[in-house]
Amino acid sequence: MTTADRRLDAVTTGLTARERAILTIGIWNRSEEPEDRLIKYMPPEQKEEFERLVKAVENANDEFWSDCSLWCEWIQQADIELAWLESISAVFARQAKLVAALKVQGVAVREEAKASRLASSRQALILPPMPPPGRGFHRDIPRLLGVALHEEDPPPENWEGAIRSLSDSVREAVEVRWQDLAATEIALGELAEAFGADCCNPKLREVLDAVRRKLLDHYASVLLFTGPFRLPEPAERFLEIARSRVDWDAFKSKEDQATSHQQSQRAWLSQEQRAALEEIEARWKDEARSLKPSPARDIIRGVPALPAGPRRRKPRRRS
Repeated sequence: MTTADRRLDAVTTGLTARERAILTIGIWNRSEEPEDRLIKYMPPEQKEEFERLVKAVENANDEFWSDCSLWCEWIQQADIELAWLESISAVFARQAKLVAALKVQGVAVREEAKASRLASSRQALILPPMPPPGRGFHRDIPRLLGVALHEEDPPPENWEGAIRSLSDSVREAVEVRWQDLAATEIALGELAEAFGADCCNPKLREVLDAVRRKLLDHYASVLLFTGPFRLPEPAERFLEIARSRVDWDAFKSKEDQATSHQQSQRAWLSQEQRAALEEIEARWKDEARSLKPSPARDIIRGVPALPAGPRRRKPRRRS
């Protein structure tokens, strides 16, 4: 590199601190090789704002990532409950068909406790009693993570009640996590507006999209047991939590502008060198300005249509 090239590299460009931050975050998110001159030759007066903006974006992504790590575990628990709901319902449906077929053949089917007179009959099928539902329907260990949304209901008295309890629990999980997701997407959109460009880390975006797909899967599945209900808009408390993940004050600054002494620093440049520098600046500025926030993400895209027909039962209110 010639002396002139080194001097050209060292010239302060016309980029603002915010434009440098936008370009830097974009490069990191795309896993590209960094452009050293964006930071190495940054004017000293831009350093504080640049570092503040970059740190605020990184911290917000970390906070949203932490939220997602909890959601994924809670959604997995809901997946287990949904599996039990589908399995128990399938077993009872299968049993009902077997009993109906046996009755057509003249075989009486009775529960063991109700079969005293038929116990010795060769034309009777005595079913052993089902153990009452209990395990998993009552929490008997401390809750160290999260808070209860309402007081715990007593365990169901029978397996029909267990099916209702499981369907209510899965529905509640879908509604709560959907509001978490929707509020986070809104906060991310507001963050992009405040920053001046999309700044959601690609790995965080992958997790958010995976959460959305899983919630829509749960939603479509639990509709078969609960009857129609719509996915809710995020309540204010969900929006407050999501917005609290961002340091909004970090994005408040004076109007972005190049430092006033930059032109005087270029006086020694030849016309050719000045043109080369302006070309670099123009390319960087165009790139920074092209990274504008995208339209708000439509998380309701692909939501299954509600089946026709009245609700089967009125859902209980949740606190």
